[in-house]
Amino acid sequence: MAKLNNYKSELNELYSINKDDIKNKIKEFEKFFNKANDEMIFQELCFCILSSGVGPKIAQKSLEKIKNDLWDGNEELITFLLDGVHKYPEKASYIISTRNYFVKEIDFKIKSKIQSFK
Repeated sequence: MAKLNNYKSELNELYSINKDDIKNKIKEFEKFFNKANDEMIFQELCFCILSSGVGPKIAQKSLEKIKNDLWDGNEELITFLLDGVHKYPEKASYIISTRNYFVKEIDFKIKSKIQSFK
């Protein structure tokens, strides 16, 4: 329990130091969300998937390579497009799985699903 309290204390301290930056980033996301459609939100999610393990610069380059094929490209095509640009071209499977899930489970109505949590 003492270890947990130390983590909470450290987290609270880090929050206090970074509170303004955190609040500004939340406002930035809210502004994006308010103007975004489902495709824009999915593209942002793809950026997050692609940035894991390589960072934002590679993720942005990768997204530029695949953005025209996000909606109807298959896993093989996305993998091919990512090869040589992204360290982990197998990220294509995560993108395709996520897209298929959204289509099947929520008819790709991502924004309205997020809004339903409020």
